[in-house]
Amino acid sequence: MAYSSWTSDLKTRSSVGFLGKVVNLLVQCKERLDRFDQVAYRAEVLTSAGAINPKYPVTIFNSLAGAMAMTIADGENTGESKKLSLMFDGGDVTITCSSGKKFLTPSGASTTTITFAEANDWLEMAWTSNNQWMVYIHNGAAFS
Repeated sequence: MAYSSWTSDLKTRSSVGFLGKVVNLLVQCKERLDRFDQVAYRAEVLTSAGAINPKYPVTIFNSLAGAMAMTIADGENTGESKKLSLMFDGGDVTITCSSGKKFLTPSGASTTTITFAEANDWLEMAWTSNNQWMVYIHNGAAFS
């Protein structure tokens, strides 16, 4: 029996009483989980130079084929969060903003380039109301 006909059948059979309330609550929970599944919390894995998709909250770099020059577009919403990580190291990964804007480092300095040189280098950043990416925590990332 398909999920939609199963839930319709349950709603019809138990529309009254305590059991009906429990079944309706379970169906509502399942529907909410289905909607949560549709939220774009996905990761991208990049293996060659190009653009980082700011719509993916997590980007993992595999530079085993060699160095990678990456760009990231501006964010769309204040507070939008992005996690970047060099998982497999075969060359440096350099990141710049495609719009030419600068990154704000945890120390408050502005920088045009972020470099990951070793496996397990990572950072987390957020799009600010000042229209720039602000790195708020990192491990091993170099700023220049």
